[in-house]
Amino acid sequence: MANRIERLRAKIRRGDADAMTSLGYAYRYGRGVTQSIPRALHWYRRAARLDEPHAHANLSITYLDGQGVRVDLERFFRHASRAAELGHTRSRIRVACAYLEAEGTRRNRRLGRKLLEDLEEEGWWRARRELARRLCDGECLPKNEALGLQLFRKGVRQGDADCLRDLGTYYHDDEHGPAGYRRASKYYERAARLGSVFAMIRLHECFDEGHEHAVRKDVRRASAWLRRAVKAPYDEDFSSWAWFLLAERLIEGRGVRRDLPQAIRLLRRAARDEYGPACLTLAELAFEGRGMQRDLRKAREWMRMAKSLGQDVRKLEWRMKRGAQRIARATDGVSN
Repeated sequence: MANRIERLRAKIRRGDADAMTSLGYAYRYGRGVTQSIPRALHWYRRAARLDEPHAHANLSITYLDGQGVRVDLERFFRHASRAAELGHTRSRIRVACAYLEAEGTRRNRRLGRKLLEDLEEEGWWRARRELARRLCDGECLPKNEALGLQLFRKGVRQGDADCLRDLGTYYHDDEHGPAGYRRASKYYERAARLGSVFAMIRLHECFDEGHEHAVRKDVRRASAWLRRAVKAPYDEDFSSWAWFLLAERLIEGRGVRRDLPQAIRLLRRAARDEYGPACLTLAELAFEGRGMQRDLRKAREWMRMAKSLGQDVRKLEWRMKRGAQRIARATDGVSN
């Protein structure tokens, strides 16, 4: 990995914008270098000044989600639009959705829909799923379930596992009753067998919760699907969620043998992916000394990270404050 970073720096010295973006990505996720959001942004911005499309795309996500900067929807839209002009497909989808949701620009549902339809006709599966989902849900577009389902099934015929997954999500709703729940579990299983981590997680939920007249509750089977999700190829959107869910089961011993060391390893993996609930759980374990040596400094570090990722840490803050007060009173008692 160190050699790769040196090669990137050598290319950067020759003005290679793609290498600048790659180095920014390395700093963003701590791949071969110490993680640093400011340095990641520095390299993204340098590459964007050279009109590197992925740099514009990464900056757009940064300003949309507030990753190391304040949320700025106008900058999000500006960078996403430029990335889209340069041919970055996901940014074209983000721009379409921005018009639908009025994110950084005026709402224009007609234009947003047309952009998604154009991308769908070009064969972009993500655009098809986005359009189908919005039509089924009536989200920022007039509700048209028949057309939405038609688009999902078109994706299924073309081998898109995520369309199977999304059909499962559509039927996984109380309004469709037991028959819909059974249909959802079948769609999830077909998607899972094609490698969808999200579908594996949802199958875990189906068997963990159970459903009268539809799916029999089976916590061991639920855990088995989670283990498959953890072992599946990495999915940047859902793997951290799977690691966290399995870690919870390992901590509780629910459907699996209790195993705190393995749970902590999974939580650390999820935390490296900046999954907030994993950071909060690690903070709690470090504070309690469960599965690891009690370490208040480390607990505070995990708690700060969890808070920066949008987690509600007030309960843990209160517990830590009470713990510090008890220690202080005990110390005063000894000294007196």
